[in-house]
Formats: sequence, C-alpha cells, structure tokens
Amino acid sequence: MNYKLLPIFVAGVFLVAIGISGCSDKLACWPFCSSSTSSGVDNDSTTDTTTDTTDTTDTTDTTDTTDTTDTTDTTDPTVSLSCTPSAATEDGGTFACTLSLSAATTKKVTVKIAYTGTATAGTDYTGNTTSHTISAGGTSTTWTLTGSSDSSLEDDETIIVNISSVTNATEKSGTQVEVLTLDNDPTSLTSITVNSPNGGEKFHYLNPVAGGPTLNTIKIRWATGGSGTVIIDLYKSGKFHYRINSENDGYKQINEQFNWKPYIGLESGTDYQIRVSAPNDSSIYDMSNSYFTIAEPDS
Repeated sequence: MNYKLLPIFVAGVFLVAIGISGCSDKLACWPFCSSSTSSGVDNDSTTDTTTDTTDTTDTTDTTDTTDTTDTTDTTDPTVSLSCTPSAATEDGGTFACTLSLSAATTKKVTVKIAYTGTATAGTDYTGNTTSHTISAGGTSTTWTLTGSSDSSLEDDETIIVNISSVTNATEKSGTQVEVLTLDNDPTSLTSITVNSPNGGEKFHYLNPVAGGPTLNTIKIRWATGGSGTVIIDLYKSGKFHYRINSENDGYKQINEQFNWKPYIGLESGTDYQIRVSAPNDSSIYDMSNSYFTIAEPDS
C-alpha cells in the first residue's frame, strides 16, 4: 500500500460523508452545495411541518337582540274634579261640576260622587247625581247643581262635593273635594223707605197680668228697591233699643211688612222709631221720620 496517498483518501471520504448528510452547513459542504443566490432555488431541504393553527371558531353572534318588551302604556289615567263658581245664590244659582281624565282610555270610566255639607240635597239644591260616566275615548263629563229657594231664612250653607270611588281610572293625587257656598237670601237692595210707623202714631198695649189680655200687634211696613232680606230695629230717643227680627242675617221679606208684637215689659214712651236696613250694606236704610208713641190703654 502506498501510504503517501492515504491522507488524500481519508479527505475524500470525509467530503463524501458531508455531502450525503444533506449539506446543512453550506460553507462546510462546499462544493457539494450550490449557493441559493446562484440558481434562485431555495435548496433548504428542511420541511415545514408546522401545523396550521388557523382559528376556525365561528364568531358569528347568534344572540337575538330583538327587544320584545311590550311598550304599551297600561297605566290607568287619573281623574280630577272641579266646580265653578265657588259661590252661587240659593234662588236658582248654579254650579258647573266637571270630572276630567288626564288622558283618554279605551275603557269606560265610572266615578261615584258623595255630597255633604250644611246644605241639604233635594231641599237647598238639586242635581246631586251620585254616579257619572266618561265614555271610552272621552276625557270629561259635566253636570249642574242648582240652588233651590225656600221660605226659610238661613245662613249661608256649604255643599261639599267629593269623589268617593273610581272604576278604570285612579283619583288624582290628593283628595278631590270641592267646597261650594250656597248664598242664602243675598241682599241686593238699592233703597229702603219706612212707611209705618213713620211718626206721630200712638200704639196701645197692656202689660199682661194674671188673666189679663195679650199684647197688641204693631204692623211695620216699608218699601224697597231691589230684593233681599232686611234688618228691623227699634230705636228709642235716637238710639238702638233692640232688634225686632230675630234673625241676625235679616228678615226674609213677605209683602214688605212685619207683624210685631212688643215684648212683655216694654216701657211706655213717646220717643220710639223704627229703622229698616240692608244687612250687608250699612248705607242702605231708613227710619221713621219722627217719633211715635207706645202707651198703656188708658194713657
């Protein structure tokens, strides 16, 4: 064997081994590997075995976001009460009362009304209907209270109108009450003239004793302009002595006269006068033109 050629043989084997190994190191395997820039071909034999991890999750939002809430307003409307005017006369005066809804509704609304106060329904006033209906689609209903004149002299009276119950609606916040004044026997007098006694007359009466006669009656007469009640007073020596009519708000005129029976113990005198006046207007009055006399039978 030629030992001089051994080094050359070993080197050749080494180079062949590198070539077979795939030339992973391009510099080390030269000349068995070609430069990638010389041929334009990528000779990197490493296979990309990376698994494609593309996210195939379906991100479509399948949530049904449709708002199925029923927005129909099912709240019942409110009902309120009002009456006008606040005062009216007993002699045919009227009040207009109204029930009003805050909004129309598809239902019929029924309202019950209660009447109280010092005035008497059916006697002092009429129209006191207790049940009222607002038709479906409507918003109000109205009725009328009317004063009734009578022969009694009375103070002013009240009519209290109150909602007691409501069907298919609700009563407006706060108690729905109307307090009305029935003006009894209002005075609208423009003038008064005393006709009798008007001065110079002499009236006899007997102070009663056991078994004695009753007192005589004195007729007081006057004339008025306008209408209304009057106040009748007895004056002595130009000063108030006592009230002849017992009603402080005035005597309800009947034919413009009053039959007066002097009280027991009234002293005799020649200085009496009658004064007739309007109860609410001190400027409207008249007195006997001069004094008249009240005396015992034998005087």
